[in-house]
Amino acid sequence: MKLRTVLAAKGLHPPWCDGIVSYSKGLLQSLTMVKRDYIPASLVVISTIRKRVMQVDVRDIARFKELVKACDNFYYLARGPSMREGLPIVKALLRESLSVKSDYVFVHICDLELFWKILTIIKAHFAHRRVFIMFHVLLPSYANYLLLYRRIMRRILKKFNAILTFSSKKLMRMYGIEQGPLTTIIPPIVDTKIFRRKDSRYVARKFIQYNIPYVSTYTTLEGKVMPYLLDLLESADCCITYIGPLSPDRFPYRSVVKSLILLKRNYKVNPKLVIVAREAKGGYVRKLLDYARKNEVVNDILIFSKLLSEDDKAMLFSLSENTLFLYLPKPMPKDQPMVEPPISVLEAMSCEARVLASPTIGIVDVIEHGKNGFLVNSRDADKLAEVIHIATRSPAIGKLARQTIIEKYSVEANAIRINNLYRAYTCT
Repeated sequence: MKLRTVLAAKGLHPPWCDGIVSYSKGLLQSLTMVKRDYIPASLVVISTIRKRVMQVDVRDIARFKELVKACDNFYYLARGPSMREGLPIVKALLRESLSVKSDYVFVHICDLELFWKILTIIKAHFAHRRVFIMFHVLLPSYANYLLLYRRIMRRILKKFNAILTFSSKKLMRMYGIEQGPLTTIIPPIVDTKIFRRKDSRYVARKFIQYNIPYVSTYTTLEGKVMPYLLDLLESADCCITYIGPLSPDRFPYRSVVKSLILLKRNYKVNPKLVIVAREAKGGYVRKLLDYARKNEVVNDILIFSKLLSEDDKAMLFSLSENTLFLYLPKPMPKDQPMVEPPISVLEAMSCEARVLASPTIGIVDVIEHGKNGFLVNSRDADKLAEVIHIATRSPAIGKLARQTIIEKYSVEANAIRINNLYRAYTCT
């Protein structure tokens, strides 16, 4: 059987700071494994370049180069990041990929805009029932909902071999769709070789050493900063971490700060909160620190402002023997829709961090409360403090969390899943 696989995505290059980009990268890793271990296939990747490319870690670049080498062809738009400018190039490359003689062609589309723009090219080849388009639905946003029903469900799925591919079962149900012949699930994929537990003392030193130029503690630091931060982390009974935007929809600072106070007063626990903020809106950091200062816990909070590499994130999730990861957004954030389930949560679980998360759409598919993580109401400070206290006394939760990732969300597990999907569709 001759198989050709095409992956079309936006901004598929380091740094991996965006949920959709990280999802596309994980999908590419599984596709290369399918090609290498299961079905001999040619793999073509078409990607745009992001408008703003930030500082990139050399380790991420080296790993990505190896990933590119595993592809038969990897195209970037030469004329820049604009979809309007690069569209003719995308169409030409896709037409060339689909015209190559093969028994079956699978086209993975990870971006709404790109999907609609290149649909006219794909339509020409649907007369041959060998082409399957797998449209990946990742975000629980209202705009996606309207597009899915008005334009895709009514005009495409009924006519062509288009397969809606959701990132979780709950997300599929949110769109009012049941799993069937033209729907499937491919969740976010985590590289468990990178995201694994590391020695906490060594990691704390390395993490602070790499990120010290970017640290903002907003406290009076006497002497050298490095020893101060190491003592701060090593004196903690638990290290509570958060990575992501600092905004009202994503990080309820009042509840978190209150929980720190309650942990000290009611449970005699000495916690430290480490925040890595990719972005902050409207003085939200200042409000957080003013509130913490007012309640005399500002010295227990460290705020880093940096885009972390994959290795840095793995270190963040291994800062202490008791590392917890907070993920407490509103059910449907307005400021920035998230891939469901969130990739940062899966990465933390892969590093054996104990995750405390709001029961959002994708989270409930991943976390079983009290077994491989904890579900908690993000606005209930008393309950949050109680769950943090329980989590610090439950080290086995982290090992079960990693086992969940290995079984369901690893590159290897999803390579098997994709291989089975390909064989199921090519046999029907």
